[in-house]
Amino acid sequence: MDAVAQRTFATVTRLAGRLDRNPRPLSMIKDMAYAWRHMVFYLSLPGVVDPGGVIDRFHADLVDAPEPVRRRVAPALVGLGYVAAGGQFTDEGTPAGGRRLLGWTTGRHWLQDAVAAR
Repeated sequence: MDAVAQRTFATVTRLAGRLDRNPRPLSMIKDMAYAWRHMVFYLSLPGVVDPGGVIDRFHADLVDAPEPVRRRVAPALVGLGYVAAGGQFTDEGTPAGGRRLLGWTTGRHWLQDAVAAR
């Protein structure tokens, strides 16, 4: 399942790259969150020996991504690593700036702010 999770992460980063100047960023963010949720599912299956090792590979892959993609995906990846290591999200997020990648929001989505921050 590691390979499937890796391909799903590639989908997340590809979609993150399409957020620039997107007239409907919330629908793209929703698609990213769908892919993210699938990736988390694949990482939770019994065939994945060490999710931490796979997440380390995601970090390595993210180094090669364009800067806007890194800026958008890194907080969610930090949050995923934190939870995979046994941590829990609080109402404020996680230590070290980890974020949940959810496809819904009651206000402005944090990824929209990442799009605007240039």
